Amino acid sequence: MNPVYENRECQICGNQKNKLLIKQQFSMISESALLDVYNVVVCEDCGFCFADKIPQQSEFDIYYYEMSKYEYQNHGNLVSKYDLARFQTTQSFLGKFLPNHQISILEIGCATGALLSIFKNIGFEM
Repeated sequence: MNPVYENRECQICGNQKNKLLIKQQFSMISESALLDVYNVVVCEDCGFCFADKIPQQSEFDIYYYEMSKYEYQNHGNLVSKYDLARFQTTQSFLGKFLPNHQISILEIGCATGALLSIFKNIGFEM
């Protein structure tokens, strides 16, 4: 069971009032997960969306240092075939909505950057 985390203030304007957009839940496939749920909220003042009720940065630092799923030294430093296929499917889907290759793409939580690399390899400017 996850501990209860405090509400975060908006990192853009400092407002502490927000509205719940969605409760993000994860399937617990192992005991090593940092959390099984958090809120995605929108700041009622400036409209910035962010994750709320999450651990402090120091807890994330320890978790990713000890449990990172992004270390590929056991795979020849390559993205797995499964992840590569998933990223290619994502790029194919998102590409339909992008008007041209000169637009800027921002991926938050991009892990190793493999999806962005796929966009770059097909001609998108970064």
